[in-house]
Amino acid sequence: MARDFVSIKAAADRFVQWANEKLQEQDKEMELEVEATLPPKRRKKKLIRPGEMAHVETVTSPEKTFEITVHNSIMDTAIETMQKISESWHTLF
Repeated sequence: MARDFVSIKAAADRFVQWANEKLQEQDKEMELEVEATLPPKRRKKKLIRPGEMAHVETVTSPEKTFEITVHNSIMDTAIETMQKISESWHTLF
């Protein structure tokens, strides 16, 4: 199992499109819509003390930030759990 963020994002985009179509069908008077993009985050300023080198490399894309902080963390946990289960099955048989 790999960290396949591209296909997961494509599936999420299809779901958002489907959800928006269903919302429009059900209630044409109210204009509800599921947002297809993540909101941009405000860049944090890192204070630099006198004599320190400025080493600031921040991710500005909300999608990339989500991929790094949420998606990869969930995938790592899922893979680790599957490996532990697999190892316990090997000891049973």
